[in-house]
Amino acid sequence: MIPRALSVLVLTGALSAQDPATPADATPATARFQSRSLTWAMELPADWRQVSPDESRSLREVLPGDVTRTNPMSFYCVGPIERWKAGSYDGTHLWVVEQDGEWVLTGIDLGAELRTKWAAAGPPLQMAYTVTEVRQVELGRDRLPAVESVRLAEPADGSRPIRSLDLHVPTGGRTVSLSFRCWADEFDQKVATFRAMAETLTVARKPRGEVTLSDRLWTPLITGGVVGVILLVLYRRMRHRV
Repeated sequence: MIPRALSVLVLTGALSAQDPATPADATPATARFQSRSLTWAMELPADWRQVSPDESRSLREVLPGDVTRTNPMSFYCVGPIERWKAGSYDGTHLWVVEQDGEWVLTGIDLGAELRTKWAAAGPPLQMAYTVTEVRQVELGRDRLPAVESVRLAEPADGSRPIRSLDLHVPTGGRTVSLSFRCWADEFDQKVATFRAMAETLTVARKPRGEVTLSDRLWTPLITGGVVGVILLVLYRRMRHRV
């Protein structure tokens, strides 16, 4: 387990090593990023923020084709937006997808599921996705269960390929997917920074865990009982009026 304070030190140190313009005795500032849904938070470089739908459209010629659409609460890009708008896009960003329902992490072949999912998702986005290194991990001070994988994205137009560290984190009835992306030939240099960022992850609600058969039965039983009581009350009122 990596303490949050140590993770932040690793993160800032790794960012400093990658930026030759940063003085040797200084480290880039970091700040706590909070999702608009309030579902998750993470320590990120201080100049990173969420791209707006309008900005996403204006940056369409700069961003990879599979991240040019955005929904502020469901799927969105996070990065140094002001630098991108100034013409300094370096390929590094965080792509986030928040969806209802927790992923079940037991009893299935996670590698096969992810490879099938991304193979089908690629063609409509003009991408070819290859998923490798799938494993289950724990993240942050709360040791949150997650699925980690590495994914190569190769654009159909032959432009520069992208590699990402993908983390799928169940939390409170939802799943947050965090994809730390950069140019494929820079991934080995940046993956340590991505992992340090991920170790600062916190979520608003812990995962509920896999829904069991008894849980599935218990909910309709409770619902049926409540409906039965309401019908009984209505029946008695009708008889009283008669």
